Amino acid sequence: LLATPGTGPDDGVNGGHPCVVVNQDRAYLFYFTHPGRNGTIAPTDKDSLELRRSSIQVAELQWVEGQLRCDRDAPVEIDLQPPPAH
Repeated sequence: LLATPGTGPDDGVNGGHPCVVVNQDRAYLFYFTHPGRNGTIAPTDKDSLELRRSSIQVAELQWVEGQLRCDRDAPVEIDLQPPPAH
């Protein structure tokens, strides 16, 4: 789901550490990117701020033709609500 980079700011690299949140009959995939990791990393650069910087992204999950998919470039409107009290 996250192997192909998105085109948004800070989303042009692989996504990682995904977590699914289901809320109000919709499912969202939250994930991290490391925008500075877009190529070969030299050993001298491995501790640089740009390589360590993380960005949290979100995409809505869809069930399309029997497959789970997400469009990382689609705008997401999200209104998370607390679960109903039991």
